Amino acid sequence: MERDEVRTLLDISVEAADYIQTVLEGGEADASVPELLDNLHRIAAVLEEETCSSVGLMRKVHLYACNIQASLDEIRHDVDLSARIFLLEVRPFVLEMSRLWRMATDILSNAERMERYRTELMQRMEALHNAPREEYPYDVTIVLIGYNKLEYTKAAAESIFAHTDFSGGRVELITINNGSDDGTREFFESLPHTKKINLKYNVLGIQATQYLIEGKYCIGFSNDVVATPHWLEHLLAAMESDERIAYAVPTCNEESISNAQGIPVPYPNTFEGMERMQAFAAQYNQKDPKRWEERSVLMPFLCIVRTDVYRMGLIDPIYTRGEFVDDDLSTLLRRTGWRQLLLKDTFMHHFGGVTLGVDRYSRTNNAVDEMLRVYYEKWGVDAWDARGSFPGAEIVQNWHDFHDGERVLVLEPRFGGIACDLVNAYRCVGMVPHMTAAVFDQRYLLDTAYLFDETLPV
Repeated sequence: MERDEVRTLLDISVEAADYIQTVLEGGEADASVPELLDNLHRIAAVLEEETCSSVGLMRKVHLYACNIQASLDEIRHDVDLSARIFLLEVRPFVLEMSRLWRMATDILSNAERMERYRTELMQRMEALHNAPREEYPYDVTIVLIGYNKLEYTKAAAESIFAHTDFSGGRVELITINNGSDDGTREFFESLPHTKKINLKYNVLGIQATQYLIEGKYCIGFSNDVVATPHWLEHLLAAMESDERIAYAVPTCNEESISNAQGIPVPYPNTFEGMERMQAFAAQYNQKDPKRWEERSVLMPFLCIVRTDVYRMGLIDPIYTRGEFVDDDLSTLLRRTGWRQLLLKDTFMHHFGGVTLGVDRYSRTNNAVDEMLRVYYEKWGVDAWDARGSFPGAEIVQNWHDFHDGERVLVLEPRFGGIACDLVNAYRCVGMVPHMTAAVFDQRYLLDTAYLFDETLPV
């Protein structure tokens, strides 16, 4: 099928999905809806066939098309759930299928258009700083994703309900059964929330949730994470402290995270250790902004993100093998003036590697090298330059007599990791320095504005 024909079908599917949504939300009967649903099913079948042997981004288009058909089949068999299934599964997936197809066809296939898209994305990210703030019905949306491993999913969900205050109506929960066959669907259906998505086929990185989230902030909650006392209050407090913060990440047990984001813990990484974990977390989780750390790069096992930032579509599909996605996102945020925080006053347990499954860790050994090259070709710098820390920060913290507003000159900050360590040292004593960056390598000029008060090209 020609591209223009597929494009027309996608346009029709989006128009039909939007119309059906209007009908369902209006509560009025419309005799055309069954025919429109049949047409959506046929269009999805065409897209499935067109992309059946595809890889990369088009593989996601294929999986969305398969799931749309499965959800429409379920509507035919369960009329009582038709509105819920359509609004939560069919329409968002139709919109995302169309977006991804256009991304793969119109942008990724052309170097000039890809470069223009990236430039425009950065401009939109910068403009977002001064954009009018949208009103949201909720403070935060929690998105819990489960793919088999029911015992972990139950532990995650039970911890959310045990340590999250839903009574004020300011927190919404979305659950996604991501193609499980072990009872995950039935378990999610038994929970007292309303937004429940059940997929027949597993889709990694479900960004279709952007069409469903109604919270000012959103949290991607994997089923290998366990919530702890005051976790959400702390995450919200950090995000509300500065409108320049794009996202924040809590700390966790050090064996389950890299990038020096974890801490040693006095309990085993087992279900049997969870009672001791909760006792440890109850003592550890004491809100303290002095323990928030500026970071140039974060590895989010769980994160809270501004929804308006999330809806920008920040995950670049060129990272087809998973590696350096976090580095890429952190670079985009830095270079558009957004801050990233590691919250050392908030501990959550991370079992590690459950949601993604074994496939994430069975890639060939050249995945890191391959994606490192992709990152370099995109940004013109080495991603490894963002790793590590300033070895003298502890010495400064122990021996320097800090003063609020004192001037600090940082020579060649690169991605700003050194500056982050210095800012964190000042933060620990309740002070803020005046930071100047002397940049010798001009490639890193864009990595200074987010944190430094001024930059001196040398």
